[in-house]
Amino acid sequence: PAFEGLQMSSLLDWDLKMTGKAYLQFFGFSVLVGLITGIFPALYMSSFKPIQAMKNVISSNKLSKVNLRKALIVCQFVISLVLIVSSTLVYKQIKFMIEKDHGYAKENIINIDLQGQDFEILNTELEKLPFVNTISGTNNIPNTGMHYDEEVRRFSPDEPITFNFFDVDDNYIKNLNLSLIAGANFIPSQGTGDEKAIIINETAVAKLGFDNPMAAIGEQVIVKDSTKVNIAGVVKDYNFMILYAEINPLMLRYRPQNFRYAQVNLSGFDISDEIQQIENVWAEFDPNHDFEFKTFQGQIDEFNAFFFDIIYIIGLISFLSISIAALGLLGIATYSIQIRLKEVSVRKVLGASVKGLVLLLSKSFLKLFAIAMVIGFSLAYLGNSAWLNGFAYRVNFGIDIFLIAAGAMILIGVSTIGLQALRATRANPATSLRDD
Repeated sequence: PAFEGLQMSSLLDWDLKMTGKAYLQFFGFSVLVGLITGIFPALYMSSFKPIQAMKNVISSNKLSKVNLRKALIVCQFVISLVLIVSSTLVYKQIKFMIEKDHGYAKENIINIDLQGQDFEILNTELEKLPFVNTISGTNNIPNTGMHYDEEVRRFSPDEPITFNFFDVDDNYIKNLNLSLIAGANFIPSQGTGDEKAIIINETAVAKLGFDNPMAAIGEQVIVKDSTKVNIAGVVKDYNFMILYAEINPLMLRYRPQNFRYAQVNLSGFDISDEIQQIENVWAEFDPNHDFEFKTFQGQIDEFNAFFFDIIYIIGLISFLSISIAALGLLGIATYSIQIRLKEVSVRKVLGASVKGLVLLLSKSFLKLFAIAMVIGFSLAYLGNSAWLNGFAYRVNFGIDIFLIAAGAMILIGVSTIGLQALRATRANPATSLRDD
């Protein structure tokens, strides 16, 4: 259920039904992992010669010389550090992309799915409501993962440039509070409200080779192979796609026949009541279809839920990795301290302090922690810098991220090693030295 509830589960159409076959697969996987992880200790222990084992020739000192366990501790904590840093960065980057100002207004706007109905008729009915400020039609909603492209040339021999486009009406710029920095908006009554006129963004101006926005006004460009259109206006760049890449060239086209949504800007005094009244209008306008709408921000949040799924999965993997590392450290710390229990008892009898004994038992682990942090932070920086550089808008790789990861590792180390060491120093020396 935890994974079926994710947004990506519906997008990717995952089949996560708990069948008998699935349980058998899990059981088989567990057995396989148990066999693989048990091979090394089984082979190692079975290689002992019985007579030597009886005489205790294979001493704990000899076993302690095996550096494999130290290497495993370092590897586990390197992986944990990389995952902590990575998951923190992924969270910050996604949060940054979601909260960054996209350059257009979306507050108090609802997007109504036209479901094939005529936009102009609905527009006429909704304009009668006193709380409706502006209504605009469009074929697509910004920042929701969908986009439409066309190839544009300034001159026929030129290489085509891929433009994103939105089919909109003359209210679109006002409704989304876009900034028209040159030229004019679509004016249907004056002939600039047809397919022969477009409005482009600043990036498109630069891509087409114009010196400035004003220089582009009135100029003709070619859409597709031969459709010639005139540039009526230029809007200031705004982020109409997810903040992953830089802003693409954009053109707004006046084509009401392609409208799929009505974007209604409300006064916002009582959103629930206003939406209810709009639903009543829709019931009379189209009694055959249910009223389907989403708030502008809600529709964007629904798309962004996919990225929070990524945070959830990475966070879960990080938690499991850190838990396994902590359990591994606990086992090795317990073993290492146990074989030095007699040494601790002798030192304690001779007057060693608890603080000094804890430090003595923890010193070797602290060195391993230091090595793990150097390697882990280096790998985390190199790896995460690589994927962050792919974002046009990205967060800074601050020292705070390293401090969070280091703090988590230190907390795990202190709570695991320190408690075991403290427990060993508080043991009764007479009990530990009884056999000697």
